[in-house]
Amino acid sequence: MEIPVLSTLNLFRVWKGKQSLEVFTLQQHDYGFIGGGLIHGSDFNIRYKVHTDLNWRILQVTIEEVDRPWLSLKINRGADDLWYNRFGMELTALAGCQELDISVTPFTNSIAIQKISNGMQRRFKVIYIRIPEFDFEVVEQVYTPLGLGRFKYENLTSKFSAELLVDEFGLIADYPGQFGTLTIKK
Repeated sequence: MEIPVLSTLNLFRVWKGKQSLEVFTLQQHDYGFIGGGLIHGSDFNIRYKVHTDLNWRILQVTIEEVDRPWLSLKINRGADDLWYNRFGMELTALAGCQELDISVTPFTNSIAIQKISNGMQRRFKVIYIRIPEFDFEVVEQVYTPLGLGRFKYENLTSKFSAELLVDEFGLIADYPGQFGTLTIKK
């Protein structure tokens, strides 16, 4: 028996990166969110999809290189809060990771920001996925609310920081020097 999917939110964005362009969609369903996009870069073309529950807890991420379909990455989070590869084998190096950050999209930063409440700073252990390399490492990231939809983002591992601006839905609107939202006129 197939479970009916009732969409309650459907958002569309186009993000311009330093060397990329992303067409992104986010849908909310009764069971959570599905966000993903198609990103064209100077040396890659990827399609990705991130599934979360209604509390923005990442359940699954899939990334595929469009021009080289054999190059892909799929990571699942189990009910036990552990991470598994596409074959169901536990990825022990990712134990304790709460978030996931894909280097070529601001959407995954938006997921972490969704978890900030009461104006409190949040520190996360994060799976940082580098594209076009399709490799990953564990890093520490901190998000600090600054007010009026602004957040300070810090990658404690690389010492990189930026001030992010989100829109009314909590999606990144401006990530200075990295990503910006393009306006599409109808």
